Amino acid sequence: MPALAAPRARLAAIEGAVPAAHAMPAGCRFAPRCPFALESCRGESPGLREVRPGHLSRCLRAPLEAVSARRVEKVEFSCFRNAAFASEVLPTLPNHLIVTGMEAHICVLQTVTDLQARGHQIFVPLDAVTSRESDARENGLALMARAGAVVTNAETLVFYALQRAGTERFKKLQALMK
Repeated sequence: MPALAAPRARLAAIEGAVPAAHAMPAGCRFAPRCPFALESCRGESPGLREVRPGHLSRCLRAPLEAVSARRVEKVEFSCFRNAAFASEVLPTLPNHLIVTGMEAHICVLQTVTDLQARGHQIFVPLDAVTSRESDARENGLALMARAGAVVTNAETLVFYALQRAGTERFKKLQALMK
């Protein structure tokens, strides 16, 4: 049971003002403020969907089928110790990888070290991993860095990949990073 008195990091807020109850936008109510909104989000009101047992969402982006992905259930801490995931994903991986996820000190750490053992260069954006406790997150990031992963941030990775400003891709991604 979580300790209610324990300090917790605040969740990231969606920027902008909540619309008035009498002037809700068409489609998803979050679409005008959501940095991940699709064009269909502005016209289609999402129904409540079970995205996995016990987890509900009203987001059009939630179903994996919308992005041609397949769900693989795992109980292993490292993704690559799950036979179904490893057999499908490992053969397609490039040498340089960005790893993100939950529980930096457990699942992310073990996935990173397994990939490094297979010869991959790993980049971990510190702003794209989390743990239930901030000390555990910091410890996981330090262990990954000590093991040879490059711990950086998402913005550095995006702009490193872009290589130059002024392009359409740069303008689109810059807007998302603000």
